[in-house]
Amino acid sequence: MQFIENYSKQFMVVLLVLTALISGCSNGNDNSAQGGGLDNPGPVTAGVYELVWSDEFDGSTIDTNNWEVQLGDGSSEGLYRWGNDEEQYYTADNISLSDGMLTITARAGDSPDADFDYTSGRIRTEGKFDFTYGRVEASIRVPEGVGLWAAFWMLGSDPSVYGDWPRRGEIDIMESFSREAPFSQGALHYGMSVPQNQLVFKKNDTVDPTDGFHQYAVEWDIEQVRWYIDGEHYFTVRAETYWNYYYQDRETGFVAGDEAAPFNVDQHILLNMAVGGNLPGSPTDPSVFPAQMMIDYVRVYQCPVDPENTGLGCANTIDQINPFIIAEFDPADVFTASYDIYIDGLLPLFGDTGGERNFDIAVFDNSGALTVTEAVLSDGGAALEVTSTGGGNISIVDVEGGTFSLFGMGEAEDNREFGGEIKFDIKVTGGSVTDADGVLQVRFDSGFPDVGLVDLPVNSFPADEWISVSVKISDLLNGGIGAFGGAPVDIAALQSLVTFEPSSFINMQINNIRLVCGAPESCGIESIASIPFVIFDDAVNPVWERGIFGFDTIAVPDNYSDAASGNHVTWQLIDTAEEGYDTVIETTFDDNGASGVTFIGGPEDGSVDLQSYSEGELVFDIRVLSNPNNHPILFKVDSTNNTGTGEQSLGVLPLNEWTTSRVPVSVL
Repeated sequence: MQFIENYSKQFMVVLLVLTALISGCSNGNDNSAQGGGLDNPGPVTAGVYELVWSDEFDGSTIDTNNWEVQLGDGSSEGLYRWGNDEEQYYTADNISLSDGMLTITARAGDSPDADFDYTSGRIRTEGKFDFTYGRVEASIRVPEGVGLWAAFWMLGSDPSVYGDWPRRGEIDIMESFSREAPFSQGALHYGMSVPQNQLVFKKNDTVDPTDGFHQYAVEWDIEQVRWYIDGEHYFTVRAETYWNYYYQDRETGFVAGDEAAPFNVDQHILLNMAVGGNLPGSPTDPSVFPAQMMIDYVRVYQCPVDPENTGLGCANTIDQINPFIIAEFDPADVFTASYDIYIDGLLPLFGDTGGERNFDIAVFDNSGALTVTEAVLSDGGAALEVTSTGGGNISIVDVEGGTFSLFGMGEAEDNREFGGEIKFDIKVTGGSVTDADGVLQVRFDSGFPDVGLVDLPVNSFPADEWISVSVKISDLLNGGIGAFGGAPVDIAALQSLVTFEPSSFINMQINNIRLVCGAPESCGIESIASIPFVIFDDAVNPVWERGIFGFDTIAVPDNYSDAASGNHVTWQLIDTAEEGYDTVIETTFDDNGASGVTFIGGPEDGSVDLQSYSEGELVFDIRVLSNPNNHPILFKVDSTNNTGTGEQSLGVLPLNEWTTSRVPVSVL
C-alpha cells in the first residue's frame, strides 16, 4: 500500500476538516338552496382509538380462535432452543385459565425432553389475528427470579415479503429478564439477517414489573412506535431510525424497504416465558419454580379515521404523549455499494481514484468449444456474446492478474444470508442452438479447484428475451464446496470476480454485470491506492466540490463559503513565495468569543470515497503565525452519515515554523 504522500498543500493557522467517506354548521335557516355549491368536506383526520380485538381470558381454556399454542424446542420454526439458547421446552400443560386470568407457568424437572431442564408456555396469534398499526396493550404481572424471561411482543407475520427475522421486524412491548433489580424494557429488532441484525431498546426501572399487575402498551403507526407503562409514555423510536434490506426475488435482487419498513406490514402478538437464554442467563435459585406470568387481558385498538392505513389520527386518545420523550436514536439506513463491471463494455474498478483497476475477459475455450465476442445491440450498446458447443467459461479478471477481496458479504461455510449479489442481464437464444435442459453455472474461485458456485437452469430464462438475474453471494460462497476436489472459496482472494460456464450447447448474450452489496455499516471490494490523492495543491482538488467553507457558533448561516464575510473565521489563498509551499490557505480566527473551523467539503449530494487509502496517511503542513492564548490546533474528518473522527489534537504548535503532520488513516 502506498501512503498518501505530501501532496496536500500547506496550511497556516488552519483548523482542517475534510468531509470524506473513509467513503360546516347550521344557523337554523330552512330555505331551499339557491344554486351554486360547496366542496365536499375533507377527510376526517382525528378520531379516537376503537377496540378491534381482545381476549379477556374469561373462559376455562385457551381460545384457539385467538391463539396458537407453540410447542417444543423451536426446531419446528428452524430455531433450536428458540434461537436464544433457551433452557425450556414449551408444552400446552404450562398454560392455564382461571378467574379471568391467563397463567403461563415455568416449572423445573418435568420436561418430556431430557435435553431440557424446564418447561413453560408460549402462545401467538399468527394466522388468527395479524394486523398493521394500532395500540396494543396488556395487563401483566411477571415473576421475580434470575433466569426468568417473560415477554409480551409482536413479530412480523408469515408469509412476509421481507423474508426472515429480523428483516420482517419485531416489536418487544415488554420483556423482563432481570439479573439483579427487576426492570422491563421495550425494543425493536430490524435490519438484516444475523449477524447484520439491528436493535434499539430502552430499559424502564421506575416500575417494578414483579410487584403486581401493570399495563404495558405500544402505539404503532407509520411514523413511529411509542411505549407506555401504566399510561406513562417513556420511549419513542421514529421510522427514520429503522430500516431493512431484503432479497425480493431472483430478477430484482436485494432492495431496501421504504421509510417505515419493516414495521409497515402485518405483525402478530406473542406471550411467553422463557427460562434461561442469552439475556437472563441460567436460573440460580431453584426455589423460584414454579414461576407464574399472569395476564389479565390483551387488547388491540385501531384508528377509525385512517383510510390509507397509516395508523395516524388517534394519538393522545388513551394515553398522553409526553412531549419531552424525544427519539433517542439517530436516523439510519442501510449502507449500499455498487460496482459496475461490464455495462456495454468493461469499465474500470475504482475509476478516478488512486486505486483504479482495469478488468479483462479471461476465456477457457475447452478446446475450441466456446467462443466469446462483443455484440453490438440494437440500442447501440454492447454485450458479451457467448457461444458454446458444450463447456468452457468466461471470467472477469484483473488485467494485471491481481485478486479481489470482498468484505461485509460473509464467507464460505457461513450459511447465514448477507446482502451481497452478482447482478447481470442475460438473453438466451431459443431453438436448436441452445440446450434448454442445460445449466449456466455462475462461479467464484480463489484458484481452481477452490470454488463456490450456483447452477441456474437455462429453461428458467425466457428464450430470446432480456431478463435480469441476481445471484446471492452467500449462495455463491456456500454452493458446490468441494465439487472439484478443492477447498471452500476464499472471498478475500478471488482470482475472478465472476465466472460464467454453460454445461451444454448454448448461445447467449450477457450485459450489465455488477456487484452490489448492502450492510449496516460497510461492504464492498477492498481497494488499495497506488497514487496519492490530492486534497489541496495550490487549489482545492475539484473532487471536493464544495471547496473551502467556514463554520462558527454564532454565524447565520453557520456554514459559509464567503471567505471575507466578517465572521469569526476568515481565510484567503496567498502565495508564500517560499520554495515547496507556493499557494497556501491562510485562516484567521477572530476574538469575538465564538468557536469555529474551516473545512474542505465534498460533493453536495454525497461524499468522497477514500476506502482505498484505509492503510495510508493523511499528510499536511501547517504553520501558526500567532496564537496568543496557546490553543492546541485541532482537526477532524467527517462523513455524510453523522459519523467521523471527532476532534483530533495536534497540540500547541510552535510559531512561524512549518510542521508536517502525518496521521495514519487507520488511527482516524
